[in-house]
Amino acid sequence: MKPLHQFLIFGLILLGTTMHHEGVAQIMGSGGWGTNESPAIEFEQKEFDFGEVPQGDTIRQKYIFRNAGTGELTIKHVKTGCECTTANWEAGPYKMGASGVIEVVFSTKDKSGPQKKEIIIETNTDKRIDIIRLTGSVRLPEGASTGE
Repeated sequence: MKPLHQFLIFGLILLGTTMHHEGVAQIMGSGGWGTNESPAIEFEQKEFDFGEVPQGDTIRQKYIFRNAGTGELTIKHVKTGCECTTANWEAGPYKMGASGVIEVVFSTKDKSGPQKKEIIIETNTDKRIDIIRLTGSVRLPEGASTGE
């Protein structure tokens, strides 16, 4: 190939590559990929120990969080591990710095001994999943048998 043809081909490749990168930069700068507009969830407390309670009590705990990121935070889903534990929350969106609450309710009916409940929070953050915990112990009424 003649040097002039090689030079022209190289120039066209370089021009095409530059145009491609400028297009990507325009997309990235307009709230698309790679922007710093990313939500982040931050809890005041991720674990709560309710101590020891009698069987039949209902435990209510509020987990306060805030959006520590720069993009809007959305709570997509909150999953509890069993029917004895429920969660109430608002999906959002939560703007930068805004706070919200996930209320967890645990029924100790038919429970005894040490308890550890994990609540899985699915969000639109880079991390995607966060876990909050509720722990404690449930004591049987006096004279009750554990069945063992």
